[in-house]
Amino acid sequence: MVALIAHIKLGCGDDNWEHHVLDEHLREVATLAAHFSTPFAPPAWAFRTGLWHDLGKYQPEFQQYIRSTSGFDAHIETAPGKVKHAIAGAIHGVDSCGPYGRLLAYLIAGHHAGLPDWHPDDAPGSALSQELRDETATLAKAKCALELARNV
Repeated sequence: MVALIAHIKLGCGDDNWEHHVLDEHLREVATLAAHFSTPFAPPAWAFRTGLWHDLGKYQPEFQQYIRSTSGFDAHIETAPGKVKHAIAGAIHGVDSCGPYGRLLAYLIAGHHAGLPDWHPDDAPGSALSQELRDETATLAKAKCALELARNV
């Protein structure tokens, strides 16, 4: 089975791909987040945030995207467009932690684009409340792919 990838780049030389396996990436970020949060926040919350921040990268669409756009998997002829991944972990945070999960959702959803507004009238762009409501399929696809990967 091909490892699920979080990040990939071409190293020195042809066909020398350096990739960060998704499971390792999530655990490493979670550990670092817990470590750096100890002066101001409970490490367990930071650990969860780090662990869930890239759950959407389990989606088959994201795996196809990262392989094709990096050039790692050159036989993929039609590269998909940009694939949302941060919202999956944000939804999981709300589903798993209730009202406190909203705090995690802000951190997770904003880890690339910055902190979103909650209400759509507060600023242009997508509000977090809308994304959490509209993107549930993203989390479902990620969970399904994660289950398949664990059972292989």
